[in-house]
Amino acid sequence: MRKKHLDMVDAVHAEFDQMKASLPDELIDGAGLVHPIACGRGCHACCLIEVAVTASEILRIKAFVENLPRNASEKIKTRVRHARRAIGDKTGLDRKTSGVMCPLLADGVCTIYLVRPLTCRAWVSADAERCDHDANEPLAGTKVMYSTTLKGYSEDLFRQIVTSERRENTVGGSYELIRALHIGWQDDQFTVGFYGGKPVLAKARFVPFDWDAN
Repeated sequence: MRKKHLDMVDAVHAEFDQMKASLPDELIDGAGLVHPIACGRGCHACCLIEVAVTASEILRIKAFVENLPRNASEKIKTRVRHARRAIGDKTGLDRKTSGVMCPLLADGVCTIYLVRPLTCRAWVSADAERCDHDANEPLAGTKVMYSTTLKGYSEDLFRQIVTSERRENTVGGSYELIRALHIGWQDDQFTVGFYGGKPVLAKARFVPFDWDAN
């Protein structure tokens, strides 16, 4: 059953990537001006924000990390523990101003890029300078232009994953990445609890957008 869930996540991610690849590599602002996509390898200004993930995506990331060479895997797990301690109970703007970067980064590069969550896949910017300013001055309220099309499509697929989880009577919902990963690696019974439908991720609950969880 575990492989079934991992394959399901991979299929949904592939569907999103295919849709994304079919779109022009640019964004159009309210004035009709065209802006090329600014995202690229090594840019990580947005990796300060809270990231919503499904429980199945947590399973996918865990499986990916645990299949890495032991040294690399242990470094990631250690960074997750440190990041969880650093964010404490902070959420929203408090979390963003804390300066805690995603622990899945190493030298500014995502170590789980192939299995990154839908939320990360959909966060596409057309202005690297604004992204950097927003990260360095989070209280300034800098507006960063992103793709509403990709955001909406990712949220639809997010709901699709949760619906599948609920149908299988496993854990289903929206959770915060760092807290959920920390639980996943700290709780020896996490996988058993997931498939048993137990609330193993209750303390990582996080719903950043309006959606029907039924």
